[in-house]
This record gives sequence, C-alpha cells and structure tokens, in this order.
Amino acid sequence: MAEKKAIKEPSVVIKPIGRFGGLDSIHVAMGVLILILIALLVVVASTKPAILLTNSTSSLNCAYGAKSGACVQSIHTQAEVKIAAERFIASYSNVNTSLSLLPYITNVSSMAFSYSQQTGKWYVVVPGKNPATNTTFDFTMIINDSSLAVTPLIQTITPSILSNETVVSQGVIKEAGKPECTVTNPLQVYWFMDPYSTGSVASLSQMVSLQKQYSSKISEQLEILFTQSSQNIAATNGVNNTLALGSYLFCASQQPNFPDFASSINKTYTGSYISPTQLAAIAGSSGLNSSELTSCLSSAQTLINRQALLAKYYNISASPSIITDCQYLSIPQTEGDAILYANSSI
Repeated sequence: MAEKKAIKEPSVVIKPIGRFGGLDSIHVAMGVLILILIALLVVVASTKPAILLTNSTSSLNCAYGAKSGACVQSIHTQAEVKIAAERFIASYSNVNTSLSLLPYITNVSSMAFSYSQQTGKWYVVVPGKNPATNTTFDFTMIINDSSLAVTPLIQTITPSILSNETVVSQGVIKEAGKPECTVTNPLQVYWFMDPYSTGSVASLSQMVSLQKQYSSKISEQLEILFTQSSQNIAATNGVNNTLALGSYLFCASQQPNFPDFASSINKTYTGSYISPTQLAAIAGSSGLNSSELTSCLSSAQTLINRQALLAKYYNISASPSIITDCQYLSIPQTEGDAILYANSSI
C-alpha cells in the first residue's frame, strides 16, 4: 500500500503594522495622487466662469464667424439681403430672352447665404431646375453689403431696371403695391393671353384642368391681348380677321362647354392663322350656345379693349401670364403654386 503524502498547509504571511496603519508605499502614493486631483478640480471649477466669458464671441456663437475676438457684423441683415435677391430675380421677368423664365424656375425658399467681412459682400446661391431638361442648377449672386447692389456670377444679361416685385415662392412673383382682390371667395384668377403668341393656345388645357381641379373655389377669367404676335398675323390676314380668334375664345369661356371648344382649338391650332369660318365650325361642333355666342361676339372687342387696360395695370409683358388674387404673377406651369400660395387652405 502506497504511503500517503502529507498535506501541505497554506502559509500566511503576516507583516507588521507600520506608521501608516498597514498601507504599503503604493497605497500611500495613490492617496497622495487623489488629493492632488481633488485640488486641481477645485482650481478648474473656480476659473471656469472666466474662461466662458472670454470665449463668448467664438465662432460657435456668431452667425458669420469671429474676427479679432469679436463677431463678424454686416450692415444689412440676411432678411434684407434676401429681399434684394428676390427683387433681382423677379426683374428677369421683364427681360426679352429665355431668362425671363428665371423667376419661375428658381426656388427662393432654399436660398443659401454667406457673408465675408473682408470683402463686405454677401454670396447668395439660389437652386433651380430646368423644366425642359429636368436638370438642376445654382444661380449665384454677389450682393454688396453697403448698397445691396447685385451681380450674378454667370456671364449673362442682367436686368436693366431693378423691379419692385419680389419672388415670394417658386414660380410666384408678388406684384408691388397691388392689394388682394376685394372678392376672395372664389379666388380670382386672370388668364392673360395673346392667342397667336407661342404657348398661349396650349395653355388653355392647363386653365381647364385647374378649373376642374378646384371647381367653385376659383374663378378663372380669360383676358385677351393684342400684342406683336397678333400684329404679325394681322399684317397678312387683316386686323378684324386676326381678332376673331381672341373674340371666339373670350366668348366661349363664358359658356359651360368651353373645355370642348378649347380642346378643339388646341387640336386645330398649328401656330398659324385660323379664319372666322373655321372658328364658327369649331364653335358649332363644340356645342356652344349659338345665340349667346352671337350676342357676345358683337360686343367682344369692346370688352377685350378694356382687358388691355387691366394688363397694363398689372404690368403684363408676356403671354401667357396669370394674375392670382389680384397680386401674384405666374405662368401656366406654376399657376398651381400661385393658387396654393394665395390660399393654402383652398
């Protein structure tokens, strides 16, 4: 039988208690370190308010950064610069080029601003979208802080006269000094057009569509103009014959079957002259009331002449153009935006 080994008892090391009550040198060092840290925290806490006060003008608290320990200051506020930019963009509506569409394809609600105290100038970027190509772009301007003079950064024609109108929303221009209509229910919409102007006859489909969409909430009134486009037609076909298209459109718009007449005109019109004989045939096939039509046509030209005065009042310079609630200018493609801007609850 194998001899059993003796079980070794665990040994216990007993150190004498020294003058630090049993703490070795490591524990003493840790204690000293803790006391030092506590002292540092007390010092930092007592000086923290002074640090915050000296850094109160840091770039984190300044709208346009800090310089030499102070916030960068501009002469004009961002709101004032925004209005200057909106007026400048609205001025393009009177430029006789494709740039006249600029107020309707830029989104002023998404403007981006930056200011340089060194140059004393604002840099403003307005995003836009070309509806023809569906591509986006940025219209960038430099605005002098002292005079609010605007210079576009692209090489392009600039408006010769700064408009008093402002672009208030994408596709919507606010006419200066024009109060809202006295009749607000239904919302008043004036659709100005020279029938022989490019895009005017085609816009009738949009006019009909909006009336169908909003029904009795809006009241659309067709306003006929006699601009250079009609004058060019009149030079060959005579003034009275040329005026017939506008007269028929105006009188047809007073009848319930106007959508059918407008659709037929759209199918017939090719950008060239339409004779009174053709117009009478289209009116008959569209189901217009012949007696009401005849009565209206006899006085149509007098009423159309008055519409020219209304166009002058609203500074209408392009066809087609639309005035909503007697103060907002738009084009057919953005008239839906103008309606909602004039009355968001419609």
